[in-house]
Amino acid sequence: ANDGPKTAAIFDLDGTLFTGHFWHGIVKHHLEHKARLLPTTTYLATHYPLWIGNKLKVLSEDAYKTKWGEDLALLLKGFTREEMAQIFRWIDVNYIARRLRPDMVELLQHHRKQGHITFVLSGSLQDFLEVIKQRLGAEHVVGTQLKMVKDCCSGRIEKPLCFG
Repeated sequence: ANDGPKTAAIFDLDGTLFTGHFWHGIVKHHLEHKARLLPTTTYLATHYPLWIGNKLKVLSEDAYKTKWGEDLALLLKGFTREEMAQIFRWIDVNYIARRLRPDMVELLQHHRKQGHITFVLSGSLQDFLEVIKQRLGAEHVVGTQLKMVKDCCSGRIEKPLCFG
C-alpha cells in the first residue's frame, strides 16, 4: 500500500465543469414537464431581485447565492427520492451534457489517470451530484443535502449550504 502523500484534484460544477447553473436545469425541467409551475415562477420572481441587488452592490454575492441555493429545495418539495432521481437524470441528459466543458472534463480525467483523488465540490444537491459523479467518473462528490421527511423532499436543505 502506498501510504505517501496523495494529490487531490477538486472541481466546482457550475461555471467550471459546465457552462450553466444547476438551478437553471431544475427550472427547465419543471417548465418542460409543467411540474410545480407556481413555486418555480415564484422562486424566479423572488430571487432575480437578489441578483439585481448584488449587481447594484447593495447585497453581497455570498448573501444572494446562499439564498438562491437554500431556497432551491422548494422546487423539489413533495417529490420522492425516486422522482428526484428521474428529474436529476433528465437534467443531466438534457441540460448538463450539452454544456460540459471538454477541457475541464479532460483535466478531471487526466487527474484520475495520474492516480489523483478527484472531487466535485458544489453547492448543488448531493443527490444530483451522484448522477454527475457517474457521468464524469469523479471519485467523490460533496454537495448540499436535502432535508427529507418520510422519503419526500421537505423543501428545505440541511444547512449550511455547501458554498464558498
